[in-house]
Amino acid sequence: MPLLDGLTRRSSIRGILLVILLVSLLPMMALSTWQGFARLQRDRQAEQRQLRETAMLISASQRQVITGAQGLLSVLAAAPAVRSRDQLRCGPVLKAAARSQPAFRSFTVSDPAGRIACASDPAAIGVQTTTDPQLWQQLHRPGFLVTAPVWGTVSKRMVLRAMLPLNLDGRFDGVITASIDLDWLRRMLIEHHPAANIIVALVDRNGEAVTASRPLPAKRLILVPANGVSVFHVRGQDGTDWSYAAAPLRLETSGGEAFHIVYAVAQPPRFGREWWFVAGYFLLPLLALILASLAIWVGANRAILGWVSQLGMLARQIGSNQRLDVPPGLGFSDAPAEVRDLAADLLRMRGTIADREQRLRGAAAAQTEVAKELHHRVRNNLQVIASFLSLQADGIVVSEARGALEEARLRVAAMAMVNGLLYADAEVTTVAMARLLEPIVDMLARHTGIDAVVRVDGKVTPRDVDIDRAIPLALWLIEATLCLCERADVTSRPSHFTIAMENEGGSVCIIVTMHGLLPDSARASMHRRLVTAIALQQGATARIDDVGPTWGKIVLCLRTDAAAGAVTPEMDMHPFA
Repeated sequence: MPLLDGLTRRSSIRGILLVILLVSLLPMMALSTWQGFARLQRDRQAEQRQLRETAMLISASQRQVITGAQGLLSVLAAAPAVRSRDQLRCGPVLKAAARSQPAFRSFTVSDPAGRIACASDPAAIGVQTTTDPQLWQQLHRPGFLVTAPVWGTVSKRMVLRAMLPLNLDGRFDGVITASIDLDWLRRMLIEHHPAANIIVALVDRNGEAVTASRPLPAKRLILVPANGVSVFHVRGQDGTDWSYAAAPLRLETSGGEAFHIVYAVAQPPRFGREWWFVAGYFLLPLLALILASLAIWVGANRAILGWVSQLGMLARQIGSNQRLDVPPGLGFSDAPAEVRDLAADLLRMRGTIADREQRLRGAAAAQTEVAKELHHRVRNNLQVIASFLSLQADGIVVSEARGALEEARLRVAAMAMVNGLLYADAEVTTVAMARLLEPIVDMLARHTGIDAVVRVDGKVTPRDVDIDRAIPLALWLIEATLCLCERADVTSRPSHFTIAMENEGGSVCIIVTMHGLLPDSARASMHRRLVTAIALQQGATARIDDVGPTWGKIVLCLRTDAAAGAVTPEMDMHPFA
């Protein structure tokens, strides 16, 4: 499987086993998660459907109280004793109706002026039916209506007033009223819905409670469905989450207040029993994955990785030529068969490596002797050439010719010195740059007769150069020093010169500075051309800084590879004037 190969490439054994386990259990985890979400969705839909249906049923039962009031008022309004509004004849009828119907606190009949003329409680006679002019105007139209909750002046409690206008020959002839006891409604709601996690409430058109089995979680509830949502959620002041549905009380009235029945159910508390039951759909696959991973982790360590660690120790002992701590074959007697076979192969390989190492040591020693002899002979030959040049220069009278031979001898001696450094260290490949500077400076000081100073910045990381770069570097130092000496005053010798090695950006720079010079004429001398040519040949950057009328500076910058510590050529070269 390309995907599995890509996930396990260059991974540990534990990582590979865990990836395989994860890939194998992923379908089961996805299926279980899908089942959990499906169960949550199904439970949520069932809960919402139950909320709506229960709210509708309770609304129908509570509607009977209102419709019962309408029917009872219609029956009373048809009675001649009630229509007479004579307290002696009408009062006993209304009082008997109040006794037989505990939902109704009182009954009253008012005259066309709105004053109560007959009542089940004589204390109400003479009281104004309503002080609301808008309601009174509405009562002049035929039709039954129910008002918002009001404070009963006689009953001294909150009531709903069911009101039916009376008509005589098509004229308004007063109002018959039944006061619905809200305390009785509340007791009925508590009796039919005693559970502490359920609230049944009668609310007005604004969603404010008229009466309820328990206090609502909010002062005002949303009643109108929005975006197709008919079940709402609200959080109470104690932090309990409630879900509720609202069903209207469909009353055949010609005005008055509109009411709704609210059925609310408290949601299970977070981290409660039901919460953990639902969370089990998601946690069980994760728990299975964790336990399986733990088993793989422990099993891999005991059956594989522990033996792999011992095999690694055995391999390191063989690689470092150490004495084996455990006799061959004894330490792996309890290991799996594959591990025992691998340990035996390692022990056989140890003998092969020892034989090959002995042959390689002999070959390397012979090669080192050959390289030493080669460097020794090259150095001797260069020294012989330098001696011949020195003898030739001693016999020449012309100063310019003698100076040219002395410079040639200096260059040959520098090359012999580099080979001598390689021979002295028994190292045939590289030499430290800092170590190369001191002997070159000594040779230049003897040749020019000028005091010299070597300065290496302590922040410069030690760098090594091979023979192909060490010899050009030595020659460049000679040419840069001789180039500055061309500016020397013939009447006075320069005071001193300095060769320094510093960091400059991402490069190691060799800086040759000399004091006591004449102004730079920028003439194209041979030394100047050689400074440029050697730098370009090595892919480096060389520049001559005319920093003052009495001193000068020549800089060679070689870019370095910070990881390997090796000097590499500069990619961009800036020739100087």
